[in-house]
Amino acid sequence: MPDMKRLVLLVVLGGGLAACGATPSVSPTAAPVQSSIATPTPTATPSSSPTATPPATPTPSPAPSPKLTTTCAVTGTAQGGSVSWTGTGASWQLLISPGGIVVNPTNTSGEYGPLNAGTYAYEFKDAGGNEVMHGQFQVAACAT
Repeated sequence: MPDMKRLVLLVVLGGGLAACGATPSVSPTAAPVQSSIATPTPTATPSSSPTATPPATPTPSPAPSPKLTTTCAVTGTAQGGSVSWTGTGASWQLLISPGGIVVNPTNTSGEYGPLNAGTYAYEFKDAGGNEVMHGQFQVAACAT
């Protein structure tokens, strides 16, 4: 009856023993589920920086190129010489010295006189008062 004792012993122990060669099973405990919620990392959103747009540069029209001509002055008479011009801006002015002569406006062509024989300085200025051209001209004495 030795087998009987063994059976009773097994029954008394409550069957807590596993059969030979069997692996005791352990009830798994449910592990808490952890969900990791990722915290969003802020990313820099490039914003367009305002860029200055340079003002359009007006294309200047070619500046007129004044041409001067002179007539001779008859010495000792009221028949003075003169200076004439073409190719100027209509609202320009002409300064002649000596004498402090101002011709304003010059129109696109014109003439000024009487001028005595001699050397004169001139300056053309545009409507804004900016110098356009300057130089000298000579009024010759007329040949007798």
